[in-house]
Amino acid sequence: MLGQSYITFKQSDQSKQPFDVIVIGSGTGGLSVASLLAQEGKHVLVLEQHYMIGGYTHAFQRKGYLWDVGLHYVGQVHIAGTLLNKAFRYISRENLKWEPLDDVYDRVVFGQKEYQFPRGRENLKAKLKSYFPSEKDLQSIDDYFALLTEVQNVGIGYYIEKVLPPVLAKWFGSFLRRRVLKFSDQTTLSVMEKLTDNKTLIGVLTAQYGDYGLQPSLSSFYMHAVLANHYMEGAGYPVGGAPRFAQSIVPVIEEGGGAVVFLARVKQILIKNNKAVGVEMQDGRSFFARTIVSDAGVVNTFSTLLPQEVIAQHKLTEQLEKLTPSLAHMGLYVGVRESNEQLNLPKCNYWIFPDEYDHAVNQSRYTDLDAPLPVAFVSFPSAKDPESQIT
Repeated sequence: MLGQSYITFKQSDQSKQPFDVIVIGSGTGGLSVASLLAQEGKHVLVLEQHYMIGGYTHAFQRKGYLWDVGLHYVGQVHIAGTLLNKAFRYISRENLKWEPLDDVYDRVVFGQKEYQFPRGRENLKAKLKSYFPSEKDLQSIDDYFALLTEVQNVGIGYYIEKVLPPVLAKWFGSFLRRRVLKFSDQTTLSVMEKLTDNKTLIGVLTAQYGDYGLQPSLSSFYMHAVLANHYMEGAGYPVGGAPRFAQSIVPVIEEGGGAVVFLARVKQILIKNNKAVGVEMQDGRSFFARTIVSDAGVVNTFSTLLPQEVIAQHKLTEQLEKLTPSLAHMGLYVGVRESNEQLNLPKCNYWIFPDEYDHAVNQSRYTDLDAPLPVAFVSFPSAKDPESQIT
């Protein structure tokens, strides 16, 4: 079992020691920041309400079968020298390895028609052109890839602003983010309809929208473009399965003098003089630190974890009202007795749609039990993991 239970922790001498940082939540964000800070000499306390560490990277077991719950594929991590590859190597101290998916990492199916998404910008462009060979569509595809490149370039300035000192960010922030807003303030569908009037082409180009949770008519084109660029060179899957993320990072935090605690439900973030100074637990005990990091999500943090007077003072409820939930989904976990070799399972994902290429139309029929599912995502984690013995 990773980490330690809250009951064990609060009875230990370690719970009485001061911590530099408290992190609420043990998802990928929480564990990543905890590892980075631990390697900078900080004593970090990670508090997780679930009985398992790792957030969406944890797994569960039933009748001998093991399933991950939320990690299906990650772009760029399998390529040495990329930023994400370097980041994961650092936060895991080289203990997190990645297995590349097949060269065709995503397969999109509309009715009986399949469209392959191979790794490599030129490979994907050529494959799309083979599906849509008209002169008009060829130009639209070229224009689409040009837009993806432009978004990739302007995005650099947006992220530079995030690491600038506050004074510099105040002066240069509007300039750095201006070119991003040009894309983020348009929906994916509106941008696509400027590129082409071919509804089938639009449907295929936006078929991965499930990765960011909103159909093209509702999602930001910037988000779509970031996602498309992210997977342009294919994707990887952690060797040993999704739980390897937490398994490789928790020891880094603990070796730095920190603690990772499960079944530890935070009731409220403690505020003093408009500054977060600690947390109050469900059992009434409090822990204090100079820095408090919430990895519980913006909605939970702004609506539940902060005191009501702070929520009112900063008008956080009004800010939350601007947010809308992304699409809900239902997951079905299936185990089969045959081996990967017997079944010849592919190391890829399938995005399966009805024969309707308009994603908004498909989504509009989700309440009709007789209508086909708006979208289905099929993946084979055990095929992606070379160490897996089960499916």
